[in-house]
Amino acid sequence: MTTRLTLLCLAAFIAIILLAGLLLPSPIDPVAYRPTPAPALDGVYHHNDALLAATRLAEGQVSGPEGITVGPDGAVYGGTDAGDIVRITASGALAAVEVIANTGGRPLGMAFDSEGYLIVADLPGGLLRVSLDGDIEPLVTEVDGIPLSFANDVAIAKDGTIYLTESSTRSDLNSGVMESLEARPWGRLIAYHPGANRAEVIADQLYFPNGITLSADNDYLLFNETFRYRVQRFWLQGERVGQLETFADNLPGFPDGISRSPRGGYWLTLVAPRSDLLDRLHPYPWAKTLLARIPESMVPEPPRFGFILALDTNGTVIANLQDPASERIFAASSVEEYDGHLYIGTLTGNWVGRYPLHNEPESQHAP
Repeated sequence: MTTRLTLLCLAAFIAIILLAGLLLPSPIDPVAYRPTPAPALDGVYHHNDALLAATRLAEGQVSGPEGITVGPDGAVYGGTDAGDIVRITASGALAAVEVIANTGGRPLGMAFDSEGYLIVADLPGGLLRVSLDGDIEPLVTEVDGIPLSFANDVAIAKDGTIYLTESSTRSDLNSGVMESLEARPWGRLIAYHPGANRAEVIADQLYFPNGITLSADNDYLLFNETFRYRVQRFWLQGERVGQLETFADNLPGFPDGISRSPRGGYWLTLVAPRSDLLDRLHPYPWAKTLLARIPESMVPEPPRFGFILALDTNGTVIANLQDPASERIFAASSVEEYDGHLYIGTLTGNWVGRYPLHNEPESQHAP
């Protein structure tokens, strides 16, 4: 009986897909993409539960703090899916949450500039400057006549230049699944020069550029191309200035946030593990067209999984922190090292994670 019921449910699901494929227009125009087979979760990616040592700050007091940063005052700042920018002040296991401002949109990545302002990538507001008194000033709302429809993350150079990832020029946070299925390069990398009040595109045709950070010497940028499972490097100085190259490739999940460790190297979050079904569909545009026609509410949610990697300055994975059962950490979307801890943002959780670095497995080495 159970087997028969399973087969009936599967047949009904297939029928819905076929019916939708015949009756509904497709929201995407996908192309074929043949991803490299996902690496096994062994060796450098071996299963572990290191992130069980993490605690949750402000649990139940924030919703979806996707992008976080640690301020000069040691407090954690983040943006919620209600549009709030919050300050989280922790004292032991307790945390106080204060709303600094509300953007009216979805604040994502953020960083403090040298004057103490929060520079925020907001959807759909673009690039914002936010004072800790709550004043909000739009800095960039369009570049080259194209609105900033999906500003995602920021990094600020020593000379004050603000670098911004725009994940897509044609979609928003609610259409990430469609962006992944389409497999087209709609993203841009933007530089904003505050002194001249000028923004320019420094790289385009990118595959969902996401988290971004600068090298210690500011000679290059690193940013994640989430739907290509890789970290890219963009050179700002030297013989290769203006060139792109792959820094870390064929990751076992979807890279989201990246940050520089104050001790050297980089921390990288994987917001979800790779999907075998998605990888198998990618070479077949017709199949992706059919799938895109069904209601997004029927698309299975990605499995919860806590996953953070450490990379050295050559892009080699040197630490692997996991929470496979998602007991403490899942959907990790940003990470910042501060005062012996990792602070972890989450796309869908209601907390900010705090992981003590001294609890790392002895066989692994942090940056």
